[in-house]
Amino acid sequence: MADYTDGMAVVKQAKRRLGAPYRYGAERAKGDNPKLPIDCSELVEMAFKETGLPMVDGARNQINACRSCSLTLASNVPGALVFWRKNALSPISHVGISTGQGNVIHASGGAGKVIVEKMSAFKWTHAGLPTIIYG
Repeated sequence: MADYTDGMAVVKQAKRRLGAPYRYGAERAKGDNPKLPIDCSELVEMAFKETGLPMVDGARNQINACRSCSLTLASNVPGALVFWRKNALSPISHVGISTGQGNVIHASGGAGKVIVEKMSAFKWTHAGLPTIIYG
């Protein structure tokens, strides 16, 4: 079971990939250069696995591995996963990792790289989608 220290370690691993190019569907073997192309769910999977925590690949699978919480809680808990969809009827299409400071680190298709961004700046629907891995 994960705790606050684990969440901070996940964020630290994800931050190693800041600036890495975004590429949809990118998959890499553990231990690869952290600046190789990556997509949002692979960023999550690798950050967790490199911290010693199990995590499945694919945003839709990852949301099923979590339990729901409020966006307020997720934005203040490092390592909490936050999921987005383009509208209320669309499936989950993006995932990021809360830094615990109201920010999310994610592999952004729009920016073309891994970035840290304010959760409030994200334009897609996220109400009801933040989840947390802590139990």
